Amino acid sequence: MTELSIVPAGAGAGKTHHIQETLTQWVREGKVRPERILAVTFTEAAAGELRQRIRGALVADGNLQAALAVERAYVSTIHGLGRRLLVEHAFAAGSSPQQRLIAEDEQDLLIRRSIAENEALNELSRNLGAHGYRGSFTSDDTAEDSFRKTLLGVIALLRTLGPRGGDPAMADFVEASIRKGYRQPVGTSEALAAALQKAVGALLLAFPRSLADDAGSAAAKTAFRDNFRALKQAEQLLSSGRKDWRSWQRLRDLRQSKRGSPTPDGYDDLAGAVMAAADTLAYHPGPLEDAVSHARALVEGAQSAMADYETRKRELGVIDFGDMVTNAARIAMRPSAPLRSAQER
Repeated sequence: MTELSIVPAGAGAGKTHHIQETLTQWVREGKVRPERILAVTFTEAAAGELRQRIRGALVADGNLQAALAVERAYVSTIHGLGRRLLVEHAFAAGSSPQQRLIAEDEQDLLIRRSIAENEALNELSRNLGAHGYRGSFTSDDTAEDSFRKTLLGVIALLRTLGPRGGDPAMADFVEASIRKGYRQPVGTSEALAAALQKAVGALLLAFPRSLADDAGSAAAKTAFRDNFRALKQAEQLLSSGRKDWRSWQRLRDLRQSKRGSPTPDGYDDLAGAVMAAADTLAYHPGPLEDAVSHARALVEGAQSAMADYETRKRELGVIDFGDMVTNAARIAMRPSAPLRSAQER
């Protein structure tokens, strides 16, 4: 049969019922023998329910022979089917038929070792703060934990792509996508930084202390205090040549004169100049280049770590849940796949 139906639906939408009705109807019409049914789901419970529903519908039809034959049908999870293919066609795939499913803690250890020994990621991991990785005050997660979670997410995503996930051109594709979605840069990083540094310096020279003490409301006091802290931090960063785009972002919205909390003469103009200089962040070339280098490092590092992880698994003779799907798909897609030959016979 070459008929293909795609039914996109969320949880609880009736996918299992639809599959059961379709398979039952095929049996009724003689399109497929009950024992030749192959159906996959995501959980063992759903697989058992699907088999029971098909059998029950055939019993209701009075077709007891077909209902009994359903017991010989293969109804399983997607991972169960994948593992069966890997075992039955192991030699053709060049692997052991007795591969062990790796435990979750073993998998985590192998991936961590692959990451730790990965030169492509060392430069990135040495400067996590510059790429936005921070620890959490609400949990025990560190910047390293945040980075590792992001990297593991990239690895998981690449693995779902099968062989394409390891394609060296993937990093180029990611870079092109980022550049396409980013506003065309204007100016140079040095000139834009110098302009902001000049504006910040002029404001702090004219008003060397926070306006919070003279503010007329609690909200104004908080805003002026935060603004002054952001200005001082930016002054230090800019003078040292360090990059922190969050610092630029904080300077894009400074408190100015409002009813009940007027500012001294000249403050609003100087603050406006700072905000105008900081607003160049929207088309600053620096964040774009940082985003590109960050993304490339993640993709290339993830691919390298992924390749090392695969090597370690082969040496240990183990597979993980992802292998049950991707490796089985690779076997089924081979032009001379044993599975295809068996079906033809």
